[in-house]
Amino acid sequence: MKILNLHLNNFRNYRETSISFSKSINIFIGDNAQGKTNILEAIHILATTKSFRSVKYENMLKHDENSFRIECEILKNDVFKKVKINYDLKNKLFFINDKKINKISDILGIINVSILCPEDIQIIKGDSHYRRRFIDIALCQLDKVYLINLIEYQKVLRNKNAVLKYIRIGRAKERELEPWNTQIIDISREIYSRRRDFLIDLNEKNKKTSFFLSGETENIEIKYIDDVLKGQTSDVEEYIKELKIKQKRVWGEEIKRGISLFGPHRDELKIEINGKNIKHIGSQGQQRTVAISLRLAEVECMYARSGEYPILLIDDIFSELDNKRKAYFMELLNRNTQMFLTGTRVDEFPTIFNQAATFKINQGSIDDYGK
Repeated sequence: MKILNLHLNNFRNYRETSISFSKSINIFIGDNAQGKTNILEAIHILATTKSFRSVKYENMLKHDENSFRIECEILKNDVFKKVKINYDLKNKLFFINDKKINKISDILGIINVSILCPEDIQIIKGDSHYRRRFIDIALCQLDKVYLINLIEYQKVLRNKNAVLKYIRIGRAKERELEPWNTQIIDISREIYSRRRDFLIDLNEKNKKTSFFLSGETENIEIKYIDDVLKGQTSDVEEYIKELKIKQKRVWGEEIKRGISLFGPHRDELKIEINGKNIKHIGSQGQQRTVAISLRLAEVECMYARSGEYPILLIDDIFSELDNKRKAYFMELLNRNTQMFLTGTRVDEFPTIFNQAATFKINQGSIDDYGK
């Protein structure tokens, strides 16, 4: 799968910009705050409908504008497609081949991406939201059933929380919670089992990538600490049984606090090195290496499940990699992976510069770098 070109209109600091890409390596060079990362962000939005910066769409509008457009052409399985998003302050519209798409589930999976960026350290050091987001974004690109169930779960959860708030102020009855709790338990079965299976794959791939990156024999393991079994067993029926028990146990507390206190939205991932939580004992260097390793394991999982490598976005970290890590990226290139990288100087890319399409970014303008 390749992205052939990209067009931006009133997105971030780009007024009107079109750019054609190499099917192999694309490097964007420029000082900080010139718009390099904005290009990667635009690709990520077309692929996942979300920014990897965790910002709202209105914050991505060019100053004094009230709409933006992002579009690209891709080549996937020898078929050309155009993917586009139009956003204004009222609507967010997606199109494939100029046909409006009404379901998010029909967008995700058209373009598969994985991104390595400085913020990935939050997968290790941040709260549980970052780790759930990490697996959710990967799975939503690869597994339509998971995506549909996750969207439905989030909708049911919002409705249940609304009922809980109405109960607190006397505008709803406690019995009105029952249908929402039933739906949460039903949907949780699919979310739990598919997260569990994905993490089995991720652990397997991560053993190889972490050894390749560090050359060490330390045992790195990602554990799924679900909301009720706490990782003690991976049996789905046991999970559902315990979920029903917890639902009854926290009923009163949920009403008192006005929020849902059981379900997959409270699950956690625990990343251990030699049996200890790396969040607490790992050095900064160890934590960054593990974060990179997890991303590369994600890339390999995507390939194993879809049969093709995802688009790889590498934002401002290539200069931090040693030669061994850079060699791994070169190996990915040998497997026909398209990459988009950002940096401030060309000497950050000594091994790949001559093979790349290189662009100079300056205050929202894009020019061929020239060699």
